[in-house]
Amino acid sequence: MRLILLAMLLVLTGCRIYHDRLSVTNEYITRKYLASYHVLTPDPMQCCPPAGKRMTIHWWLEEEFNGYQQIELQVVIRLKNRELDEFVIPIETPRGSYVYDLLNDDYFCTGGILTYQILMVADGEVIDDYTHALWAELIEFDIED
Repeated sequence: MRLILLAMLLVLTGCRIYHDRLSVTNEYITRKYLASYHVLTPDPMQCCPPAGKRMTIHWWLEEEFNGYQQIELQVVIRLKNRELDEFVIPIETPRGSYVYDLLNDDYFCTGGILTYQILMVADGEVIDDYTHALWAELIEFDIED
């Protein structure tokens, strides 16, 4: 019985066979992000450390990659000051990642990242998306004075 439980535990905690095509991780960048903070070594960055937010977009298209002519990520980031940052990331490898940093003055002037939507588009067709929980399409009004 113990052998069966051990085998099940190993199977359930082993390598993931299925990977998400698209995933996003977010982290705050502070003084604790510096290696010198943890190993207590001198570092001029300790006097004025970076501050802000880092968003990392990961993709995994192992089996599908060769079936498409062109794959890209269409990224829309809504900042807390209501500005939009829109850009396209061409995907040229089956696996990879893209790092979006919003640091220091850019972070403090915009207030940081509020929400985002990422569309994976292959040959003009959306094949996957990653949408932040707070994402909503804006309704804009044209109000004349």
